[in-house]
Amino acid sequence: MALLKMVQAAAAAAMIAGVSVPAHAQQALTVEAVVAGCASGSDCAALVNAYLATVPAARRVAAIANLGARLAEIPGAGANVARGIQAAAAYSPDAGQRAQLASLASTLSADAGGLDIETAASES
Repeated sequence: MALLKMVQAAAAAAMIAGVSVPAHAQQALTVEAVVAGCASGSDCAALVNAYLATVPAARRVAAIANLGARLAEIPGAGANVARGIQAAAAYSPDAGQRAQLASLASTLSADAGGLDIETAASES
């Protein structure tokens, strides 16, 4: 288990740095790894893009809803996480979901607080 987490962290770091990563390492990137990377201050949009690039189109709406909700739960989420949510919105084929994610990103970047995460990120 620890080895898998190390591979995920290395793949995420390499993707952020713009290094080409083998396909099997890219597939190891999980929602948990994206959330952890965003929470630690890594380039959230790059992590989200790397993760969603591996999600099949048929599962993308559900994956984006889950990812958006998890990102919004990051304590002190701000502009970096908002950019990650905007990146997720760009992948969504659902106009309603894109609008909800844009609203969520706007709220997070303004650091308004009092956010109803369940409603804002996963009603689609």
